[in-house]
Amino acid sequence: MMFHLFRQQGWPFTTYYPSDMIANTASSGEGDSVRMIANFGGKRNADAFLHIFFPSKNIHPEEMIRAYDYKAEHEQSTKETPWASKAYAYQANGKFHRLLLGKHGERYFIIQIQYPMEYGDGMAPRIAKILEEWRWSDSGNPL
Repeated sequence: MMFHLFRQQGWPFTTYYPSDMIANTASSGEGDSVRMIANFGGKRNADAFLHIFFPSKNIHPEEMIRAYDYKAEHEQSTKETPWASKAYAYQANGKFHRLLLGKHGERYFIIQIQYPMEYGDGMAPRIAKILEEWRWSDSGNPL
């Protein structure tokens, strides 16, 4: 599998993402986000993505959940993601959903994962690789 480097001026991290995903960034007064969307076989599926959001204000993740209407159900262990302060996962309408809350330095962030259940064998390893390749720009340390 081929990978692209995700590196944006002013962003606090870099990572690699698979070439069959599309990385779309957005910035506003609310914060910065990147959404890595499945584009398997050249077919974009907006229902299969990894979304990373850094709010412009230093809002605690629990407040972000309420403020930005994230759905936080079924809290999980953070054993697989020790950097996360909280993790949630649930299934609804044939889709897998996961929400990970984190903090780097004094800045909070949220990682949202969603994909149709039938994408599990393809999306799960891709997302794992994106998170595994994550490096903080200020230190070079992994996520």
